[in-house]
Amino acid sequence: NMCDRPDEYSLFISLEDVIKERYIDKLCSLYKVSKAESLTDSRLQNVLIAMQRWFRALPQVTKNIRHQEEYLDNAELNKAFPKIRSILQNVDANAYEAIFAELPQAFEIKDDLVRVAELLSDLKVKLAGYYDWIIQKAVYKTIEVFDKSGKRDLNHTLSEWYDKQSDIAKRGLHSNEITGLMNIIADNKMFDDGELVKKVVHAVTDIYIDAWNDTTIEEYLDTLQDVKKQIEHLDDGCSNIGTLKLSFVGKSGETITRYYEHVSEGTGAILKNILSDTLEDFSDLSVNDKVAILLEMIEKELG
Repeated sequence: NMCDRPDEYSLFISLEDVIKERYIDKLCSLYKVSKAESLTDSRLQNVLIAMQRWFRALPQVTKNIRHQEEYLDNAELNKAFPKIRSILQNVDANAYEAIFAELPQAFEIKDDLVRVAELLSDLKVKLAGYYDWIIQKAVYKTIEVFDKSGKRDLNHTLSEWYDKQSDIAKRGLHSNEITGLMNIIADNKMFDDGELVKKVVHAVTDIYIDAWNDTTIEEYLDTLQDVKKQIEHLDDGCSNIGTLKLSFVGKSGETITRYYEHVSEGTGAILKNILSDTLEDFSDLSVNDKVAILLEMIEKELG
């Protein structure tokens, strides 16, 4: 009997179990796993669910990282993240295998769960700042496109460049990229470079920064350079031939003037037919009503 002869018995504690318990405790703290809010009866499953929720809450641009040596300057983190992403995106993942086998393997670590927890903590902190970093990089690189010296903020850099462009560039109706960029600069009233660059990016690429991947910024800068060159080659003197002029007073009372080029009969034939048939169908509307509605739509299209 243990109570009668205690000296004949020993209590053995597995060091491996102690390390695993400390590891789980660190993960619970790192990913805010609360006993009071347990989602399942399995502690490991609750940890994995919390990690997956954390990952899903990251901005899409962060989740799209494949290899980002410039930002993830820790080689261990940069190499491991694509593997960790796969683990956390697996809805059928086995909690025990994911936490005790797959995560250590992602970092190429054996028998050092404490180090795995430390690297996961570093990765979590690093990823939290990626969205702001990529926006600031986009701001800096965009300023460089318009002014190599980079002396001023984006708002003033774009404004000064815009003022130097021709009237046909400012008032003409060109490609979606050119017209979109010029309208954003002309209408800009914000001084937040981060918000401004988001609009510029979407105008010239039709892609939001939130959806970027590792190489999208380079594609954006190439497109921006091309759009900038096209705008700078729009000259008032040589652009008047074949150019038509539209001028009207907008809803807010300001005169809106735009230049555009005549299009061939075949261009937009389906749209023309739809508009023509629709106008005929609404015979109860006066010519004034129809023109007012069309100009309202044009004003909206002009931005």
